[in-house]
Amino acid sequence: MGCARDAGVPRRPQKRTGRTAIDQAHADTQSMTLRDPSVTSPERPASTGSAGVVRLSKNALGAIGPRRGGLVLLSLLSLLTGLLETTLLYFVARMAVSVADPTSRIDIQLGPLRFVTLSPGEVTSIAGLVLLVLLLLAWPSATLAGRLSAATLLRARTRIVSAYLDSPWACRASDPEGRIQEIAGHHCRQVEILVQQFTFIVTAGFAILVIGLGAVLVAPLLALVSLACLMGLAALLRPLSRQVRKRAAKSTAVDLSFTSRVAQLARLSQEVAAFDVPKPVAAELASHSAEVAHALSRLRLFGRLVPSLFQYLAIGFVLAMIVVVTNLNPTSVASVGATTLLLIRALAYGRLIQSATHMGNELSPYAEALESEIARLRSNTRDRRGVSISSFRRLELRSVTFEYVPGKPVLRDVNVTIGDRDVIGVVGRSGGGKTTLIQLLIGLHVPTSGNIVVSGQSGGRDVSDVSLQQVAPADWAKMAAFVPQENKLIRASVAGNIRFYRAGITSEDIERAAKLANLHDEIMELLHGYETEVGPGARDLSGGQRQRLGIARALAGKPKLLILDEPTSALDHKSEALVRASLDRLRGEMAILIVAHRPATLELCERRFSVEHGMLRELVTHDPAQLIVPNA
Repeated sequence: MGCARDAGVPRRPQKRTGRTAIDQAHADTQSMTLRDPSVTSPERPASTGSAGVVRLSKNALGAIGPRRGGLVLLSLLSLLTGLLETTLLYFVARMAVSVADPTSRIDIQLGPLRFVTLSPGEVTSIAGLVLLVLLLLAWPSATLAGRLSAATLLRARTRIVSAYLDSPWACRASDPEGRIQEIAGHHCRQVEILVQQFTFIVTAGFAILVIGLGAVLVAPLLALVSLACLMGLAALLRPLSRQVRKRAAKSTAVDLSFTSRVAQLARLSQEVAAFDVPKPVAAELASHSAEVAHALSRLRLFGRLVPSLFQYLAIGFVLAMIVVVTNLNPTSVASVGATTLLLIRALAYGRLIQSATHMGNELSPYAEALESEIARLRSNTRDRRGVSISSFRRLELRSVTFEYVPGKPVLRDVNVTIGDRDVIGVVGRSGGGKTTLIQLLIGLHVPTSGNIVVSGQSGGRDVSDVSLQQVAPADWAKMAAFVPQENKLIRASVAGNIRFYRAGITSEDIERAAKLANLHDEIMELLHGYETEVGPGARDLSGGQRQRLGIARALAGKPKLLILDEPTSALDHKSEALVRASLDRLRGEMAILIVAHRPATLELCERRFSVEHGMLRELVTHDPAQLIVPNA
């Protein structure tokens, strides 16, 4: 049930130790990439390869997904806009020639073909009408581009979050700290900007196509020779464009590495203050920041140099071609002026394409990293189908062994049976395997060997010895509820925190659970009762209140098995007494498994087990004080 990159081996979740060396924390993150160099991670997006516009287009079209119809419509609008702009520029050039003689007539012609002769006033009127249409088309074009970008961002974030939540918990727990936040936030935003740049390339490309065709029709020889020279110039500058792509990959990698270090600094901020090492930490981050700045400066150098060189050299080529072509094949001043204006306008679009292409090449690694992460998570997607369990009589662990690292078992040959009314206590040293045991029982991990089986009812009939892996995850989540040592709040009402996204839980269920957890009276003392907003950025609750809210959250779904991890370890005596009273009230209503160290909590347990060096053994003493193992 582990991630694909770890060859199916689940990884132990990173412990919150008291280390102060940020480099060590960063090494933990980087080591996951070093284990399998073929895996693309947010810290090191895929290399650029030999792609250019093709690579950019592939990434952008992949990000747009099924909404490509909007891109087609935008392309058609770009063609129409390019045609109207070509017409407008042609009329402007012809009008400029006729300024000296307002009474003269203006020939509207393409090369040697003359179509109609108009007065300057008529040409001005037509040009004004074309300009008005261009202004009107600006709104739908901008609207389409904006909607396409917004839809891309929504799709990217929806896909990565869905893939993340559908993957096994063991896969998520092995990820570096802040990985999903980085990808769903920063990466997806960069992908949206990539699509913006791609729409610029598409619209400018169609405009160049139409304007170039117009220039060829007005003065074929001048336009064709100039366009051939521009294509040769683009080929000459291609090595510089490759440098931009290489610099983009390097800049992206060092930037994301720096972001990872900052995220870990936030996690270690208490240790940094406690050991009074802000200056060394700041110096270390400044060093990495300087590396980011250097990579960015080289990227920006090439990113600005290539478009500028292309534009100014192209203008020089056009001017040279005007001189050469007019000497070889003299033509009218009006045709030369119109063609020159069209070519210069095409050059402006060319620079836009150059800039957008370079920006797109900078952003392509983010799109590739996003797709790689989605593919990785989807390759580990949980099968949500399975046997439906409505109640259970017995849960058995049969010769269960679990390994995070092959050959190093955390739990060994565990055998235990939990009845539907049992109250069981588990003690043991830190690192002994208690947390892993809990994660196995609630289905977050799969045994390396052995089996966990459930006996109960399915669809009104008795079933026996159904493997926990075969039980539908949604059913087992209702059957077995977990109360962690540290209960976290979401930004929502008290009722919303107890409900915790489960639509089937009613207000009556919430109030009943709060009463069972000895929290109802304190909730009613809040300003808005159950509708009082709590969580990050809102009102906080005390440690004891959060712990009892966690119990209420678990009980709201009416579970048959309640599992608690150190429910009273960080509470004062009053809060501990309230939690103990809640648990005592639940005896006989459901099976309860408590990982604990305090004697008073273990007094509730009818059976007690010790986890030592991965081995589970039942204790026969009836004195809870003799069961306490120092939590070293």
